[in-house]
Amino acid sequence: MSPKQTLSVLLAVVALVVGANSIFIVHQWEAGIVLRFGKIHGIEETGTATVYEPGLQWKIPFIDRVVLIDKRIQTMDSRPQEALTNEKKALVVDT
Repeated sequence: MSPKQTLSVLLAVVALVVGANSIFIVHQWEAGIVLRFGKIHGIEETGTATVYEPGLQWKIPFIDRVVLIDKRIQTMDSRPQEALTNEKKALVVDT
């Protein structure tokens, strides 16, 4: 393989890796937040974080990191707990 072909293949591989690292998918049951250098991106301008909705989204490769948050209902079954009211009556709380 000639040096020109080797360089072309190398550039194609680099372009493929950068392209693959610049997109991310947010599923229907998720929301995405982008961290840029470890800090929430978009909070400086508006005061609230930019939340990415479901679909194909873009990010800066190797600089941004995506945190996906599950929006489905999550339940936790806990043991019943007993509490006392102001009138000193026992109240059982079962969630």
